[in-house]
Amino acid sequence: MSYGFSSYGRPNQASNFATLDAQLGVKQSMRTAYGNTTIERRGDGAIAVKLHETDVVDFYSNCIELNAGGWYTITTCAVMNSYLPRGIQVASDRGKWYVFISGTPVRFYDGMRIDVRNGVEGACVLFNPDAPDTQADDRYNAELVKKIKTYVENLDHGTAYDALEDMSEDCWFCQGFGEDEEHLLLHMEEGCYPGSMLINAYKEAGYESNYQTAFSYDVGTTRFHSERVHKILTKYLKKHLMRGAVAVR
Repeated sequence: MSYGFSSYGRPNQASNFATLDAQLGVKQSMRTAYGNTTIERRGDGAIAVKLHETDVVDFYSNCIELNAGGWYTITTCAVMNSYLPRGIQVASDRGKWYVFISGTPVRFYDGMRIDVRNGVEGACVLFNPDAPDTQADDRYNAELVKKIKTYVENLDHGTAYDALEDMSEDCWFCQGFGEDEEHLLLHMEEGCYPGSMLINAYKEAGYESNYQTAFSYDVGTTRFHSERVHKILTKYLKKHLMRGAVAVR
């Protein structure tokens, strides 16, 4: 198997529990050079590197815990790598995330812990009986991508335009009443395209404040920017339905 790893972030600092503990001193938290990133003490004795609302790296006296919180982005990867000790690095290959420990790649998963009691040279991933089956996830994702492709390509101008005419009958989950990702699979199986789902896709694509205008521009009475509509819906479905540590593009 050939790898084409991509990694981000500044060269690893000599970060560990002791160095961060010394930097904090008597303080409970402090800001860092990275925007939206802080270092904070936790009640369980950990020292966390927090990006937005996620503790992406938790330093304990004997191990390190990694957690992307589902945000498998360049920023998350960069912040992790800027605080992980030299010899441990996060990288991706064709969207799949890995952790390099002394040069050896291990598949990443949220909540994984790395034993550093014997230093980085003797570091290893701690056994976790609840760790995900990454091979099963890969097989599931490969089939899912095919289904998403077919579903999205079947969304034509008339269907997209009509979907916005009346969204009162859309499913409750698409309208924001509760959380259940599985309802998206049901829509795909039925070949249904709720207007609320399309609007949600535009919101998550960065059109939070003017999603209605953006969608109306792409799906007008006489025009259909199919490439952009399909791309936005594809990314939305992948983000909500793919399993494991995979960057959605």
